[in-house]
Amino acid sequence: MIREAPFWMLSPSPYSIVVWSLLAFYGARKMQPKTVKQWLHALSTCAFVVGLVVMPFDSLWIVFQIARFGYLYPDEAMPILLYCLTRNITIFLLCIYETRKVRLQLLNVKSLVYLPFFIPLFILWFGLAPDPSWTDWTYAFRYNYSNLRVFQAFIISHIFMKSLQGIIYIKLWKRKI
Repeated sequence: MIREAPFWMLSPSPYSIVVWSLLAFYGARKMQPKTVKQWLHALSTCAFVVGLVVMPFDSLWIVFQIARFGYLYPDEAMPILLYCLTRNITIFLLCIYETRKVRLQLLNVKSLVYLPFFIPLFILWFGLAPDPSWTDWTYAFRYNYSNLRVFQAFIISHIFMKSLQGIIYIKLWKRKI
């Protein structure tokens, strides 16, 4: 029996939103805003800076999920892949556009070269996963895997991988501004 995922398991999860918001707040502080208007501008700009890290990561997850487990839903795999990658590329381009003013002044864009280091991690993660319950904690929940499996998948995807995203994001910002 397949369970319906509760609202807090939908993508993006509240955990992801909190992590990304904290990262955007960290970046906004680097911009040293003084007024409410400047804070709002800084936070919105930094949300797009977060997207520079998150969108490639999410795209990798989608590609690996479809490549490894797409056989479980062959009729849906290609449309999902095309839709999600189109969405992510569009959002990524928007992030590039919206960060144009801070990229040159405040960001060390060379830090984005760390993003490809996710590829070996994904190869290992997805290569060792016997089923999608190891790579998608909501799948583990919906398909009634043990609470331990749900927790393990959450730890890998949301604690470990989001920590790496955070490290890359923090390295994006120049030390002295």
